[in-house]
Amino acid sequence: MKSPLLWLFVALACSTGCAVDPPTPLERDPEHVALSEGSSLDLRLAVAPVELPQRSAGVASLGSAVGAWPEREYASESAVPLDARELQRRLARVGTWVLGGEEALLASEVAGEDAPALLAQAEAEGAELLVRLELLKSRASWIERDGLWWWGNLFLFWGIGVYPMLFVSDEVYAVELLARVEVREVRSGRVLLDQTLAAGHARSLNHPQRGWSVGGLLWLHPYTLDEEDYREVGRALYPHARKDLERQVAQLLSTKLRPKVEPLLPQIRAGALGPRLRALVIGVNGPSAEWDFDHPGPLAGAEQDAADVAKHLRACGVRPVVLSGGAATREAIRANLRRLAEGMRASDRLLVYFAGFGRTDREGLPAWIAADGALTLAPLADELAGVAPPEARIDLVCDASFGALGGGRTFPGGAPLARGSLGVLVEERPWRLLCAARPEQTAVESKAPHPRGLFSEWLLTAAAGAGDRDNDGQLSLREAWGFLVRWVPKEAQDAGAEQRPCMWGGERDAPFFPLRLPEPPNPAPAAPLTPAPEPGADPLTAEEGSATPPPAEATPPASEAAPRDEDEWRLEPAAEAEGEEIPTVPPAPAPEDEIPSAPARGAGE
Repeated sequence: MKSPLLWLFVALACSTGCAVDPPTPLERDPEHVALSEGSSLDLRLAVAPVELPQRSAGVASLGSAVGAWPEREYASESAVPLDARELQRRLARVGTWVLGGEEALLASEVAGEDAPALLAQAEAEGAELLVRLELLKSRASWIERDGLWWWGNLFLFWGIGVYPMLFVSDEVYAVELLARVEVREVRSGRVLLDQTLAAGHARSLNHPQRGWSVGGLLWLHPYTLDEEDYREVGRALYPHARKDLERQVAQLLSTKLRPKVEPLLPQIRAGALGPRLRALVIGVNGPSAEWDFDHPGPLAGAEQDAADVAKHLRACGVRPVVLSGGAATREAIRANLRRLAEGMRASDRLLVYFAGFGRTDREGLPAWIAADGALTLAPLADELAGVAPPEARIDLVCDASFGALGGGRTFPGGAPLARGSLGVLVEERPWRLLCAARPEQTAVESKAPHPRGLFSEWLLTAAAGAGDRDNDGQLSLREAWGFLVRWVPKEAQDAGAEQRPCMWGGERDAPFFPLRLPEPPNPAPAAPLTPAPEPGADPLTAEEGSATPPPAEATPPASEAAPRDEDEWRLEPAAEAEGEEIPTVPPAPAPEDEIPSAPARGAGE
């Protein structure tokens, strides 16, 4: 009787096995063959080196992905054996399996670089799409005891001494990965896909599969689990967790990316999706005491303004370089501007946003107050022009004010602002400048509990769609300025200050600040459906394709009228120096019931 039982337990032990079988590669798994169905896009994919998790990053910083990342009481992050190069190869294989075409693996020395550096290398490889995977978190974890198997295993070993039962799977473990996948069109840098994924694999393991340990032999898990135990679990289950991640990436490429790319194939091959947009966002509440002991108190909202603008840009598909607080030193600003400008092409655009104190030097030239002192803008602009292509467009957005009196976002102690010193930054260059206040005026912040720069608040409101007057899905410099001068002066006046935004530079109807809407909700027609308005009429208050006037809410107050076409304006010398356009004849006052109420700021945030 004992012999048959013994052989039964030996057979049971042999049937359970001592190792976790490796998974079938995704592209050869019949269960997932449907992911590759569809015509080949015949595009070359450049796959960036995989960025491995930063151990110091907490789950709380992952935003919406936190909901897909369950809490584990017994887990280890460092025990998962990640191989960045293997992940990159597998990602390339899966991408070409789903989309067709060829693959190019970017060199490992650019791992961790920003998007412009990766796009430049992808373009050198002749690729049309850049695929980038970032592993945000990884961990091996103990989940639970596998019910009756665990209790039966305990009884059989300690009760009747059946050693082969140690080969029964009785504890459930998991390896989980939290990752972010991004796909960009190489020539334009346009983001086509950006998604956070939570993948993993859970399985009940026996003693050999999870590694022999004294605590495991004595049934003391999870209380005696150590790093070596988690490492064995990671080796066993990581290939299956990686396959689950590959499966989710393949689903995204098949169901979300392919429908977006197929209609754009002619434009992608022709490089006609538009220029690349790079961005540097700077926010400084005030300088350090080491630079100036006798300085005013710090601003309340400049660094938050920079964070809000960076958040908006990311939502628009732009990955900005952000310098905030003590990191925004003069050398850091110069170095990042040089790096961004050196990699620009003639069709690219660079957006530079600054929120903080402005001041003037002894000659009345404007400067930004960085964390370690004043950064004069004229030499900075000359240095930037020396490294950027002459045809490349650089747009400057400045939520600061300049002058001698101080107050608001003006740092006191300077000379009066020299005439034309702001406009000279962009003249004779394909650059543009939008400033929060006219010379000698003050850029102010809204009051607590949420202090922000009025200029930045209304700019983000315009960029959330409220400023897109022609409804073409783009926010031009003229539209942005027209919206700001409509609302900022009124709110600044309520705060006891005078503030009117101003602009300099040409191409005022070209795209200026990214609009939140990914696609135009109602694209403007290719040609006007009605004749051009008669001289003296305001083209911005007449709808195309209709002889009836626009709704009342589209008509701005007379004191804050929107700009007119160039042939309906003349530039007076004083106005030209300050970068603003002054109408020859003031428009007639709008009826009281046609003055719109202020839109809600932060719409779309």
